[in-house]
Amino acid sequence: MTDKSFEDTKYWNKPFGVKHWLEHKFGYKNEGDVSTPFDDDIIVLVDPDMLMQRPFLNDFSGFPNTLWHKTIRDGSKTPLYNKVSHGHPIAQTYSFTDSWLRALNKGNITEIVGPDSPVLTVSNHDAQVTFSAGPPYILTARDMYRLSVEWAKFTPLIQENFSDMMAEMYGYCTAAAHLNLRHQIAQGFMISNIDMSDGEGWDFLKRNKDKHDEPPRDTCDVEKFRDAVPHVIHFCQKYSIGEYFLSKYKVPVGILACDHALLELPPLNIASTTNYSHYGNDSVEQWGNNQQSIDRNTFMICSLLPALNKAATFFKDHHCPLGANYEETWNHFREGELQGCEKNDPGGCPV
Repeated sequence: MTDKSFEDTKYWNKPFGVKHWLEHKFGYKNEGDVSTPFDDDIIVLVDPDMLMQRPFLNDFSGFPNTLWHKTIRDGSKTPLYNKVSHGHPIAQTYSFTDSWLRALNKGNITEIVGPDSPVLTVSNHDAQVTFSAGPPYILTARDMYRLSVEWAKFTPLIQENFSDMMAEMYGYCTAAAHLNLRHQIAQGFMISNIDMSDGEGWDFLKRNKDKHDEPPRDTCDVEKFRDAVPHVIHFCQKYSIGEYFLSKYKVPVGILACDHALLELPPLNIASTTNYSHYGNDSVEQWGNNQQSIDRNTFMICSLLPALNKAATFFKDHHCPLGANYEETWNHFREGELQGCEKNDPGGCPV
């Protein structure tokens, strides 16, 4: 596939990177019996734009039933399991249902998976739920290696017929179905899209609809949600509350420079004093009484900005021997700094 550019193939880093890591670090080989002393280790694979909120422990028995996808918790005849083991992986739903299988059907599916692949006989339910998996992916090391081999094989073939950023994720689903690695799908490992009504773990921010006199909540005080927040924030969207904005495409390019200021943080009471969002493209969305959007935007901003500051502070502590700027004063709207994709295409940033 020499005609593919970096932009076409950058997401392939996951399947090929995982396979390479398991082969060169843990000694797996794609020949004969795929087994090493690390077989029973548990691997959690996340995306680089995910912020960990709590540790992944291989015991989910203490979590509410709402952690799991509504289809399997309400209508499944198969008992839910609370630990990952061989043949029993867990992953997060991304609500794309059977899109991965429909993408395969845009080409010659048999040429991609082979004439005897179980993918060819996947049921409608399994296509929409069991194999419709996204990160965080949680598997044993042995299962992860077996899957990574097929994942790396299928992804380029899928992208030949389906040139889209999702080809890599669909490659994972295809590999899982090919190996009949039936995933138990969660909906509560992640929060990302503030507009999601289902499929993400936003329940911890729900307000009591029967209590109309419920006092304003200081949602920016994120520590008070520490025991209920999902495992990761997937910050692949745009977030804003008031004049505080963040998109992964518009983080200041010089944030790690010794003389660059850290990001300005909002006041803890911003959720009760602000009802609009100012975005990086200069649009403004008024929320009125939509407290859900206010709370969700606030939680994301008040989680992500301090985390980026902590990362920048750690870097500066170790790489700025002559001193560094630790002032939390940089604000996207005041600085007016063109960032990343804006420099090359002022109108083309996905914000």
